[in-house]
Amino acid sequence: MNLLTGGLGFIGSACLAEIALNHDPTEWILLIRAHDLDEARNRLISALGIYFKNPIEVAERFHIIFGDLNSLVHANLDVERIVHLAADTSFTNSNAVWSANFDGTMALANAARKMKNLKHFLHVSSAFRNGSAPRDKIIKECEPNAYLEHHVEYTASKAATEIALSIGYNKLPITVVQPSAVVGHTSIGCTPSSSIFWYFRLLSHLNSIPCKSTSKIDIVPVDWVAKNLLRLVYSDRLSHKIYHLSCGKKSLSIGDIMHMFGNTENVPVFDIDKDRSTISDKINSLVNDAVTARAMMAAMWKYSKFVEQNILFDNERLLEIGVEAPPQFHQWFNKCLNLPRCSILSAFNDDKIAFI
Repeated sequence: MNLLTGGLGFIGSACLAEIALNHDPTEWILLIRAHDLDEARNRLISALGIYFKNPIEVAERFHIIFGDLNSLVHANLDVERIVHLAADTSFTNSNAVWSANFDGTMALANAARKMKNLKHFLHVSSAFRNGSAPRDKIIKECEPNAYLEHHVEYTASKAATEIALSIGYNKLPITVVQPSAVVGHTSIGCTPSSSIFWYFRLLSHLNSIPCKSTSKIDIVPVDWVAKNLLRLVYSDRLSHKIYHLSCGKKSLSIGDIMHMFGNTENVPVFDIDKDRSTISDKINSLVNDAVTARAMMAAMWKYSKFVEQNILFDNERLLEIGVEAPPQFHQWFNKCLNLPRCSILSAFNDDKIAFI
């Protein structure tokens, strides 16, 4: 048996679809946060409904346990493989981020220590855990640095968790996988989530970008990420402890993305700090609700800080083991634009909670 945590999230639900289509769901246990089994099952059916016309039938093939990561310490599970996706992706400075991402992962690692048949523990982190300092470079996989500054607590918690795993749990068969920016799905666009894509739509609407047009953005689709998370967890003999899931050198620039929206080649550049008031006024004209407007402005500022770093994530390790390179963003851009057809404000709702 195998264990998947965080299976109802954006990447997690794509993993469920990948398992159902290309693996055996009866070999997978899903840890679902819920008060009881009925609630857990209903949440699973809802997540699978994005991908399948018969989600009830698909859900019945998975094994479900309800609870949280701390409950696994007393569950006496003994599985062969773990894909650990459960995380709080909020960009606010919340204790809940550290409780879920750090404390929760430590609880899972403690439970894993008792698993006699464990072959592989795949911990899903973030390529952006390298902090706010790197600029204008391609970053190779490396051990995390405890002294880096971060734009958000989410990436800080991911870096700290990796450090704790490497020091305190180095006898476990852990591989850390770090996706870059995950945007949309190659077949169903933003139907699973409009996360991040709404930001590019907003930049296009404002006809303004936070950096030079040649700055690159490392973007991958969620179905490609899910497919390769499963490929990696079933690979019990990997040469490295850390792998990027990224587009790397073939990533497109912010100018390329604006051009796909139909904006002119010379899109004006704004300074997210100096022009904050101007950008905020434009967002307020787009959003009537003050709380949502503040959240959108906070998201705009945070995302722009990442974008202006102009960093890419080397993917040579992944390609060396035979993984097919991800498509370039232009290959599924129109799917994101058209599926579903909704306003920028509606699309932002998929990220709103992370900024309140």
